[in-house]
This record gives sequence, structure tokens and C-alpha cells, in this order.
Amino acid sequence: MKAKSVLSADAPRALERALDDIDNELMDEVLVRHLKVNSGTFEWGDRFVQTCDFSRRPERVAPEVHICIATLTMVSGPTGNRDRAYNDFTRARDAMVELWTRKLQQFVPRGYRTRLSVIIALDETIPQGGDVESNLVEGTHIWVAGEADPKKYPIYKGKRSKRD
Repeated sequence: MKAKSVLSADAPRALERALDDIDNELMDEVLVRHLKVNSGTFEWGDRFVQTCDFSRRPERVAPEVHICIATLTMVSGPTGNRDRAYNDFTRARDAMVELWTRKLQQFVPRGYRTRLSVIIALDETIPQGGDVESNLVEGTHIWVAGEADPKKYPIYKGKRSKRD
């Protein structure tokens, strides 16, 4: 499996560090609990935090708005892992939303909000309701209001190359 977080380039540095160090929480709250992963034998295929590819904020996006996209990819579906039921993937996505929401609230300053999208990509399609099948388990994005002290966790301003 591969876990990835994509953040706005001006996200607080503490948030980037927190998401870079999310392994244990992600393992306990999502992988073991909902996807039946054996934590004793599991090794990540890859896990990282990336800032957005766009070099400047589009004018239509207000400066107090950030984005965060959390993805878990290369996940074996129920055919590859018979311990997993269709609903386990939805519960895993919901647990990821809760985990990332906590991190965003903790490290994004008051007065700012983040658009959070969470996606789990499977290696096979599964029923999504009605006649729809997809390999993506995703919901609609949610808005998360920051609760952090702006003096302790400021929004980053400057060039990424000078970031600590």
C-alpha cells in the first residue's frame, strides 16, 4: 500500500510534519481496525507528504482556504484479501477522514479552513451502490475549520526552497 497526503504549498510546516509522522495512527485506526492488516508483518510500499504542484494560488481561491488530499492506493480488494468486506473500505475511508480532520484542526490556524478529500484506490472494482462499480472509495470533500493558535502554527509565507 501507498499513503500520500497532498497539501497547499502555504500549509503550516507543523501540519506537514504531523502528516509525515502519521504512520502509527494510520496503522491502528485504519489499516488494522478496518482493512484487517497484520501490523507485525506489514511494510509500506511508500508513504509521503507532497505540496501542491501549482506554483501560485489561483485567484478564485481565497487566501484563507487550503487543500488537503489524502489517498491510500494499491489496496487489495476483497478478492485479494478475503478478510475484507465491501463495507470495510467505506469504514476505512471514514476513519481516514476522522484522522486527517483531527490533524487539520490541530495544526491549521483559526480563521483558516481546509478542503479535505479522502480517496482509497483498490486493485479491483467493488459495488458502490445501485449499478455503479468503481475501484475508488471516496466521498464528497468536507471543509475543516482550523482550531490552532495562529501564533504557534502560522501559515507559511515565502518560497518553498527556503522552508525549514
